[in-house]
Amino acid sequence: MQKHWKHALYATIAACGFYGQMVMAQGPIEKIPRAGTQARYHVGDSIQAGSGAYGNYQITGRGWYRDGQKIGNGQTYRPTAADAGHKIAYAEEIRDPKTGKKYKVFSYTVEISDGATALANKDPALSTGVKSPHVGETVSGIAGQYEGTIVGGGWFIGTRTNQMQKVASGSQYKIQPNDAGKLLAYREEVRSAQGRISVFSTLPVRIAAKNETSPTPGNDNDICAAITARQTPLIAGMDIQPLPDTPLPEKGVATLEPTYKTCLVRITDTGSLKQNNFNFRRNIYSRSQAFNADNSKMILMDQAGFWYLYDAQTGKEIRALKDFQGAEGLPHHIAGGNAEPQWHASDPNTLYFMNENGVGMKLFSVDIGKNQVSLAADMGAEIRKYWNAADIATTRSEGSPSSDGRYWCLLARDSTSWKTHGVFVWDMQQQQIIGHLDTPDGAPDHVSMSPSGEYCVISGDDQTGTRVYDRKFQNFTQLHQKSEHSDIALNKAGQDVYVSIDYQSSGGDIFMTNLKTGKQTVLFPSYLNGTATAIHVSGKAFRKPGWVLISTYAEHKGDQFNLRRENRQWLHRKIFAVSLEDTPKIYSIANADSEHFYPQLPEGMNDSANYWLEPHATVNQDFTRILFNSGWNRMNGEVDNFMIALPKNALPD
Repeated sequence: MQKHWKHALYATIAACGFYGQMVMAQGPIEKIPRAGTQARYHVGDSIQAGSGAYGNYQITGRGWYRDGQKIGNGQTYRPTAADAGHKIAYAEEIRDPKTGKKYKVFSYTVEISDGATALANKDPALSTGVKSPHVGETVSGIAGQYEGTIVGGGWFIGTRTNQMQKVASGSQYKIQPNDAGKLLAYREEVRSAQGRISVFSTLPVRIAAKNETSPTPGNDNDICAAITARQTPLIAGMDIQPLPDTPLPEKGVATLEPTYKTCLVRITDTGSLKQNNFNFRRNIYSRSQAFNADNSKMILMDQAGFWYLYDAQTGKEIRALKDFQGAEGLPHHIAGGNAEPQWHASDPNTLYFMNENGVGMKLFSVDIGKNQVSLAADMGAEIRKYWNAADIATTRSEGSPSSDGRYWCLLARDSTSWKTHGVFVWDMQQQQIIGHLDTPDGAPDHVSMSPSGEYCVISGDDQTGTRVYDRKFQNFTQLHQKSEHSDIALNKAGQDVYVSIDYQSSGGDIFMTNLKTGKQTVLFPSYLNGTATAIHVSGKAFRKPGWVLISTYAEHKGDQFNLRRENRQWLHRKIFAVSLEDTPKIYSIANADSEHFYPQLPEGMNDSANYWLEPHATVNQDFTRILFNSGWNRMNGEVDNFMIALPKNALPD
């Protein structure tokens, strides 16, 4: 039942010989291949591919593809003039040793430039940033940085991004009264060395009326304040209500959730992103904290692995997390789903992150107010005291540091063989390893520090299953024989509690285990009236101890999937809170209502659609903000991100 985004991200798998006929590999992909180390190359450059990792599947062929057609063999490719203006991908053919069936596993694509086209190293910007400028205000366009020469600039206004008209030239524009409510963008024309003209644009911003107050981050601008102030109590118990067929909410507007009447805000509009050649944005995972320490900001990731900063009070985008300032050699953006951004425990302006996959064994921090990046921890020398071949430090994207940010449980790996050498606990305060464990017999799926910082949970689907160790790795307790969707929360006594699902039990039980005492408690069964469902758990409400958030998806009864009408049970397609008690309290919060296409995707739909449609609901520290992803019962595979707001007293202490 478990499938991780890191197995789905970017991977396109085609039945050998039938490019474009997509099938999902259900187990072999541990690491997808990589087409070089850059997003863009020029004609004549040498591109060196990186191999994927496929367990016991064998690599039987390597090649390069453009528009579905093979254009080269081997791991090295030099683009020709025919590749200019196209995107190319590297692919490896792998063979299932049991069946002999072959598959092609494709990397994500890289762009090929002929050198004649102007390219942007930094996009243009507005002097007002992402805030709404007012009628009567003069706005300046801030020039981008290009491989080419700026030869013109202009201002475009319209009611939709694909219907904007030029209204002025130059780098400044005074906003007119009839511009109110419309979208504004600044665009620059750039000429390449060969004379070709390209156009680059800012993201459009909405123009405010003269007497309209532009929102600024902070609790005073809570988009849900009016609704949460008069919200009725949450419905307690194992409640089930009919699922209404309601229209997709308008982006950026506070509405009532159709069933449980909580405040709901649609954060993204995938349809408009597609029109502008972007892709969807979503909160990355249930175990990842999307909200900063004071709930003023949150982060989303797009399908290409780039990260964006949003105002968590208004739901509006602030900017992409890129163009950081800092010393030479430090990263200037957060890129890759495996960069593992983690908010500072108490400083709302500090966000930690890694290089993609943790390569380099370093932690960085970015001050989101100043856009300044710095080195937070260089773990390499300490790690190589124990594992000389290691060059990676990672949780494998599902772990978190202790709730105070001091202790981090990480895997030591190497990028040559992708072997996991061991697990260690890093003390951020002392800047050293304080405990370590060799892992000679297998590679854990992921690791995480417990909120208290006392324990490291190592989760794997090998013979060791899921175990919890003290941070010196002197003793362990067996938590599960499998590695299932789970999280680590705090109970009301402030003790660490592991919450997961046991599909091997007769009831498909959702259970909790106290990491200090080892006591296991069944919270409730998931196998109801012959049905089953998949779940995710978010235990990140450290300032509301004793509660977890659960979201469900992919419910089925036998070979009948998507039980939206018939056979649906109380927990299906839902987001709800559960208290960590022997007799748990349950409160319904919202219906996720995200379609899953089992057992087969509709023709033409990308094979990763099922994964992206999973809700992955995640909660902030005080259980007043929730993010989740949903297709809103659409059948086209599109997914949007939604925010729910709750009053502080919505759940009992």
